[in-house]
Amino acid sequence: METKIQRTLDWLQSNSFSQTVDKIGMATDGCPLYYKQVKDNDFLVITHYNSKYKSKKNMHLQGFDVFYFQNLDPETIGEVSAKAHDFWIPSFDIDRDIENLRTFIAGITDKTII
Repeated sequence: METKIQRTLDWLQSNSFSQTVDKIGMATDGCPLYYKQVKDNDFLVITHYNSKYKSKKNMHLQGFDVFYFQNLDPETIGEVSAKAHDFWIPSFDIDRDIENLRTFIAGITDKTII
């Protein structure tokens, strides 16, 4: 059975998100960060917190937070505090939140990016 975590990771890959590592503890030091340019210097940044918990017993500790940053230098992704975000979906659930995220992005750009 495919988990929500795996479905979210598959969605990130199928939507061409780039990946880096959290260097300052935005979520958890060393956790994967996924990012995609929305327009100009605006980016979605998605943290995959507690990704180190891979066993079935601890899989429920993993999750994702979605951040939207305006005027972000892509070279600083992974080095910028989450406090600088302009929009946030905590504990992103792909089944529950994907349409809200698409609606938010549609209000920003006329491109279909996700």
